[in-house]
Amino acid sequence: MLGAAITLIVVSIPLSAPQADDDGEASLVAAETIDRPRTLTLRGFDPEPTRRLAMEVTDGAIAAAAHSSLGRRHLPDIRGDYRDILGGTTLTDGSLSLGTIREGSLKNAAALPLEGDHHEVIERHRSRNTNYGTEELVNAIERAARKVREEHGGAPLRIGNIGYARGGAIPWSRSHRAGRDADIAFYAVDEQGRSVPTPDLFTFDDEGVGEKDDLYFDIPRNWSLVRALLTDPDIVVQWMFVSTGLKILLIDHAIEIDEDPEIIERAINVLHQPTDALPHDDHLHLRIACTEADRLAGCVDWGPQWQWHDWHEPALFARTRQMQRAFADPSPQLRAQAMEYLHEIRSPFAPEVALQYGLTDPDPDVRELAFELLGDIAIGSDAGIFLLARALDSELDDDERRTLYGSLRRAQSPRASDLAMERYRDGELDEDERALAVRALAQRTDSSLLPQLIDALQSEPSSKLRERLAAQLYRIAARTDGIDWGEEELTEEHEVALQQWRQWWEEDEPERQQILEEFVLQRGAEEWKDLHAVDDLIAQLRGAEDWEIYNLNRIISAWTGRWAPQYWANDGDAHRFWTRWWNRNQDRLLNARPKPWDDWEAH
Repeated sequence: MLGAAITLIVVSIPLSAPQADDDGEASLVAAETIDRPRTLTLRGFDPEPTRRLAMEVTDGAIAAAAHSSLGRRHLPDIRGDYRDILGGTTLTDGSLSLGTIREGSLKNAAALPLEGDHHEVIERHRSRNTNYGTEELVNAIERAARKVREEHGGAPLRIGNIGYARGGAIPWSRSHRAGRDADIAFYAVDEQGRSVPTPDLFTFDDEGVGEKDDLYFDIPRNWSLVRALLTDPDIVVQWMFVSTGLKILLIDHAIEIDEDPEIIERAINVLHQPTDALPHDDHLHLRIACTEADRLAGCVDWGPQWQWHDWHEPALFARTRQMQRAFADPSPQLRAQAMEYLHEIRSPFAPEVALQYGLTDPDPDVRELAFELLGDIAIGSDAGIFLLARALDSELDDDERRTLYGSLRRAQSPRASDLAMERYRDGELDEDERALAVRALAQRTDSSLLPQLIDALQSEPSSKLRERLAAQLYRIAARTDGIDWGEEELTEEHEVALQQWRQWWEEDEPERQQILEEFVLQRGAEEWKDLHAVDDLIAQLRGAEDWEIYNLNRIISAWTGRWAPQYWANDGDAHRFWTRWWNRNQDRLLNARPKPWDDWEAH
């Protein structure tokens, strides 16, 4: 597999594969150090021993990658040989949700009956044929409807869109494409408090008053529905989109009836008014997470990963180890398919496999697929950074090297900062590569980098690199010295600035949050998360410098809960984005009433 010229990685950190304990659990050992990588090129050598050694190395690398998230866990029994999986063998007889909720599909869909003992599909939705979803979703809706009926009696649960039998786009929503979304009408009561079916998806204001027909939001039944879905053993609720006003009514009720604090805590998290869509005051939009079978077939969850669910990392780890064996197969087609498969399921352990096998594969298609994977899936482990360090010391063309530094920039391991600074300090690298290393720090805001950047400015002879270092210093420190660091030689003005930077750091060694709080106070905010200051902060984006745009953008996003790109091409784009969104949402955010969970603590 490695061809006539073989690059043998000499491992200098203790990496070991999982060893089974007496109780059958796997003990996963993490890498402790990252030493400078060493490579040895061998020619005219039998590739088989090297291939086996590489397999053993990556066994350990993947195990180390899994350590922080899995610890000591029982690894699931994942069925099927890699040849069967890559050959298209279906390992489940049930439904499968594939892709994302916006670019997905559905196999072996389950149909929610148009009418059941405890539910019914809304009349105008019946001709749409959008009553299909995964088995887990359909069954959970039926079980929840039954539980509410058993607890309270009354009208049946009314259902709107779920999705088409094969998934894909529906005209009425940007999501609902993978069988994991469902629109559920709220339970309602009339003026006499009698449970009545809503005529359709029906709007309620923040007090629970219907927009017409003298209907009111049925708080007890709607809370029972939320509780039934949150506690269903066969699904994990990722979101229940609902207006903030109705969420307050539900959580307030749950607290008043002394609901289980764990259920309330989960409800506080998953009940959410979208920041970039209608408020969902006329229906509850339920979204469930991928099941294990879905996930291993290519289902991808968007959004937060709640701490009460393992998100199938043990299964993904086991499947990655299983698929890893494909890279000892003599067929380049199978090796390419294995890389494509790991990319498709977005295994968090896939970057380690791509770095160990894909980059050294003799087949150019496999290598290209490995670089594509590394450009898309973030490295999340110290072991991955270790393997990336080795890869960066190998022979690469310019595009490949840029891809790997991009992977370093997106990496989620804290060791990424260490590797970037190590590469920058390596005097044997040319200026362009050292510039890529500095650029890899772009998303690093840990204040521990500040003294390193200050020292680097002092000793860096390249004016181009000094400019890059200063730009990163300004971003993390959220302040500037106003000096041009692109001058050919350092002047007395630069030396004074460096002295002031050191004094500022040594006096307090401020954490990043402290830096940001001081930044917004200087910008006119009365306190952290002062929403009344958002107007002024948005206005300050116009004509702002890069470090100001970066920090203002992150602060506004954190305060409002609105996702935004981390980087903007210019101040005008950032200003337009936030101005348009804030104009639509500021009344809702500024006039929001106190939330019952603000003063509530789980016990």
